[in-house]
Amino acid sequence: MKSTADQLRARGYLSQQDVEALVGSTDSELLALLRSDDAVTRSAAVRLLANSAPLEQPLIARFVDMLVHEKKLYTKLELSNALQRGGETSATSLVPFLGRIGRNQHRSPDPNEFKKVSFPLPRDIAARILARMDNAALPALLAVLHAADRTATLEALDAVGFICFYSSNGDTKHAALTALRALYPRAQDDELLRWKLIRCFQSFNNEAINTLLTGIEHNDPNPAIRQEAHRSLTVLAGRSKM
Repeated sequence: MKSTADQLRARGYLSQQDVEALVGSTDSELLALLRSDDAVTRSAAVRLLANSAPLEQPLIARFVDMLVHEKKLYTKLELSNALQRGGETSATSLVPFLGRIGRNQHRSPDPNEFKKVSFPLPRDIAARILARMDNAALPALLAVLHAADRTATLEALDAVGFICFYSSNGDTKHAALTALRALYPRAQDDELLRWKLIRCFQSFNNEAINTLLTGIEHNDPNPAIRQEAHRSLTVLAGRSKM
């Protein structure tokens, strides 16, 4: 059923008139409106601040804090769009929140096959923003893979795989693949980590990865992981070699 105008506004959906009503407000006034009880007003203030003020650390930190607590869909989308444009500063600020906003993350390997010939958009909110930042987010994400935080690593993998799937930068992809292969031994007793790594490997078409995935497809005890290895091999068959 299509949402009514009132339902959309209750979720923070902006019309052009809502934005125009606040044009001319000072940055100080807009910052105060970020605390408004009205979701539409919060959405408008986020958009105007992101368009008019430099996206520097204090504003990015404010947006990240709002994202953690915001309940309204369209206000969260405005925050996500703003943070996506913040480059490495946004990436560094978002990384500590990987896996810690919302409850939509995978908890176990998904038995439902993803049938599109593309890389799935991350389910985690922070990872989804980072994935859409392209190569600017990769240094912060690779630093996560070298650390021991399992929760952050699980979501960082989705963003790394997404970025590298669409990247044409060879140096970027080689650096990411080196980090992923170093991580793989840690995944032997962790099915969810192994499944996410296997999904991530579809972004790197080289002989070693194809051999690894073929072995997993034939030998892994978990059917969902064997299925994901098969899918990754199918995707790789249509991609150019590294």
